[in-house]
Amino acid sequence: MPYVVFGTPSYEEFTGDVLAIVEAFPNYKRIGILDMTLGKGAGWGLHDKAFDNAAVRYHHEWFPPGTVDFTPFITRFREAGCDIIYVAGWAGETMLFAKQRWEMGYKDMKVGHSGGILS
Repeated sequence: MPYVVFGTPSYEEFTGDVLAIVEAFPNYKRIGILDMTLGKGAGWGLHDKAFDNAAVRYHHEWFPPGTVDFTPFITRFREAGCDIIYVAGWAGETMLFAKQRWEMGYKDMKVGHSGGILS
């Protein structure tokens, strides 16, 4: 076969991850969801509906491509009462976010990543 097409059920994976996180941390205040504006689209309505149906407390933030300073987003997540942040698929930005929240003193803020496996 000259071509191999591989797809992942990203909607199911992301929604399942968020539901697993809130189950693992039942005392969470609010889960923050961070994604690049390139990922913003109609599919988010499906996530939101699933989260609403499961009574998940969440807050969205969207960053533009090329963002390297996540401190404004970290501040808004903190103001919204988020103690867990789940980043939708952007490894480099996830690492920057985690580093900057640590430098801001929010060492108790958990950070997860939905993309490729990170060590």
